[in-house]
Amino acid sequence: MFFLLLVFLSSGYVAGAENGTVPLLRKTIFGLFIHDTGPTSDKHEGGVDPNWEIQLNGPDWKLWRWIGSPFPMVGLTPNFNGDTNVFYGGLTYELSLSNRLTDEFTRNLTRNLFVAGGVSLALHTGSLHKNKLDCEHHSDCGFGYRVLPRLSREFG
Repeated sequence: MFFLLLVFLSSGYVAGAENGTVPLLRKTIFGLFIHDTGPTSDKHEGGVDPNWEIQLNGPDWKLWRWIGSPFPMVGLTPNFNGDTNVFYGGLTYELSLSNRLTDEFTRNLTRNLFVAGGVSLALHTGSLHKNKLDCEHHSDCGFGYRVLPRLSREFG
């Protein structure tokens, strides 16, 4: 079903570009995550998780420009080992690294480079509360809430 949504939005992207209107779909992103790693990890789940994300063009509202014209995004990170899956939605801010000075100096290497950061809410399928003994001995305590904040960063 998610694949059909991407095909539908991608076709709208092309149609929007042809008739001069701003297309709904800005870009689609695919990535791989190493599951349950990092400074806040309890390292009790594993695997490599695919991540699919779509970013949309924002509306042309005065308020939207006032908050910096972020790009709405929605994404999915399934885990095929039976561990935690994540569905998220939020806003992404992107800054191009391209300008006259850097493009000329790097022979246009920086023309397509960017940094981005986002904030969103993530709905997960992980345990809310786990075994109290495991929590005390292995810090495997669960997330506590079904919906959690999610911060993202990108470089590309």
